Amino acid sequence: MTTTTSLVVNGSLVPVNNQLAFTATPLAANGVFTSGVFTNDNIGGISVRVDSDHSGSLAFEASDDGTTWDTVSTTAVTGGTVAEVTLAPYGGVMRFVYTNGGTIQTSFRFSAYSTAVRADV
Repeated sequence: MTTTTSLVVNGSLVPVNNQLAFTATPLAANGVFTSGVFTNDNIGGISVRVDSDHSGSLAFEASDDGTTWDTVSTTAVTGGTVAEVTLAPYGGVMRFVYTNGGTIQTSFRFSAYSTAVRADV
């Protein structure tokens, strides 16, 4: 889905090129949301926004073959706050894994967008 809007990330307005992942479905206690897999083609940066009423953790994973996944980074998400993370593309394909804490969510929004098209592609 290509968009021509902007997104506020860490207080700054950034152009949005493509939505990479989105869900607004609350998770069960210890539930896991795994995004679809996307390539780093034409991606210069990635902005992720997580808004959850309960704490959890966000992992950014990369793979060269789409089968074996390596965790590139993790971010703790504090319930009741909005976590905003900016990442560089990494590896051949990428995905996000959000793991909820021990309390069922009643509110959860996860979105990831590419923020710039690479000029060298």
